[in-house]
Amino acid sequence: MTTEPVPTMSVQPEAVTDALRTLRDDAVRNAFELVEHLERMPPDEYKARHQDQLTAAADHARATMQPLIEWPGAAQFYLKIMTRDSNYTRVRRMLDFVLPGDRVLDIGSGRGYLSGVLLRDSALKTYTGIDIMDSHLASARSMIDANELGDRPAQFEVKNIYDLTPEWVAQHDPSLVIMLEMLEHLPDAEEGLATIAKCLPPDASLVFSVPLYGRLEKVWGHLSRFDVPRIRRMCEQAGLHIQHVEIIYGTWVLIMATTADVVDPRALYLARQEQPPASGRNTPIQEFVSVVTKRARLAKARGGARRVELRTEKDTTHVAVEGSRNPFGDQSGGLSFDLAGNDAVRLELEFEKPRNVRRVVVELVDDAGVPTARWVWRCGSPLRRSPFKYRRTFLLFPGQPARPFRPDGPVRDAVATRADVYIEVFPTRSAGFGLRRAAALRTRPA
Repeated sequence: MTTEPVPTMSVQPEAVTDALRTLRDDAVRNAFELVEHLERMPPDEYKARHQDQLTAAADHARATMQPLIEWPGAAQFYLKIMTRDSNYTRVRRMLDFVLPGDRVLDIGSGRGYLSGVLLRDSALKTYTGIDIMDSHLASARSMIDANELGDRPAQFEVKNIYDLTPEWVAQHDPSLVIMLEMLEHLPDAEEGLATIAKCLPPDASLVFSVPLYGRLEKVWGHLSRFDVPRIRRMCEQAGLHIQHVEIIYGTWVLIMATTADVVDPRALYLARQEQPPASGRNTPIQEFVSVVTKRARLAKARGGARRVELRTEKDTTHVAVEGSRNPFGDQSGGLSFDLAGNDAVRLELEFEKPRNVRRVVVELVDDAGVPTARWVWRCGSPLRRSPFKYRRTFLLFPGQPARPFRPDGPVRDAVATRADVYIEVFPTRSAGFGLRRAAALRTRPA
C-alpha cells in the first residue's frame, strides 16, 4: 500500500505580509476606538471602573522592576512622582519596547529615571539622551554614578528638538527613538513630531506618548490637548505609519510609528512580552437576590388619596389608588418590600388605567425611614398619551437615570433595607399597578 503525501499549502511572502498588515491595522483601529471611548469617560469614573486593572498593572511593574537608587541630583518631588503607580507602570512598560542590541535615542530624557532603568534592565547597545535643560542632564549623570551604571554605553547632550537634523541623528544611528511626555510641552507639537519624522532612519521605530484627552490638563507646562483625530492627523502629516497604540494606566496614549509602511518587527516582539494579569485581586461578587412579592405590604400613607388597597393574585401584588376631590392633596399609594442589597433594584411593573397616573416614584429607604436614593417618573397630564402599554422591567442604580425614571435628590451613603414603590394619581381619578417581580443587587466578598 502506498501512502499519499499530505498536501501542503505554499504561502507566498506577499500573502504573509498582507496578512500581518491587516492584523496590525485592525489592532490599531480597535485601540483607537478604545482611546475614543476613554476620552469620553471622566477620570474618576475610569478609576472606579478599572481600579483592579490599574492595581494589577502596578503590581506587575513592581514585581518585575526594582526602583532606582536615589541620587543627589534628583529632587525629592521628582523621585516621588516617578515612583507613583502611574509613572512606575509607564517606565516599566518601556522595557518591553527595547529589543536586544537596540541603539536608543531618548528625546526629552529629563532627570534620568527612564534612562537609568533602560541602561540597567534592557539589553540595549547604546543610549543617547537629549534635553534642553543642562540641570536635567546633570541629574541623569548623577543617577548613573549613584546606581553604578558607569560602565553602560550612555551619553547625554543639551539639544532642542527643533534643532535636530538627519545628519546629527544619523551620527547616532538609532534603531529606537523615544519621546515620552514631550509633545504636550511644545509650542508647536505638529512641527516637533514632523521634525523627528524627517530625521528618523528608515528601519527605526519611534515611540511617543501624550496625555489621554481629559487627563493631566491641570499641569501648567502642558500646552496642548490630544484627541484621536489630532493624533492620527499629526502622524499622517509627518509621514508616519502607526504600528501600535495602547493606553498606559488610563492616563497616556502611547504610539509606535515608522516611516515605512511595512509591519514593524518590534510590534511582533511586543506581542510576545509578558503582560500583567487582567485583575490582580479578587473582585467582589455582585448578585441579584429575588424578592418574594407576596410579602410586599402597603406603604405608609403619603397623602389624601381616598382609597388605597393591596391584593395578591398568583405571583403579582397589586395596588389600587383612588384619588379624592382635594386638588391640593398628594393622591398617592404604593407598596413596600424588604431588600437584601442596596446596590440597585430591578422591578417588573404593569399598570392599570395608566393615563390616570401623574407620576411613579421609587425610593430606597434605610432603617430610620430616610430615603437613601430616589427616582421619579413624571408622566404628564391626563390629556397626554400614556407611556404605559405593557409590563416593563426597570433597573435602577442609585444616582443614575434609568429612562423614563430620573434621580431625584441626593444619594445618601447609608444601607437601604426597604424599597417603596408608589404612584400618584390625578384628583378623582383611579389607577393601579402590579409588582410582578423584584430583585435587589448586592455585593459580597469573593
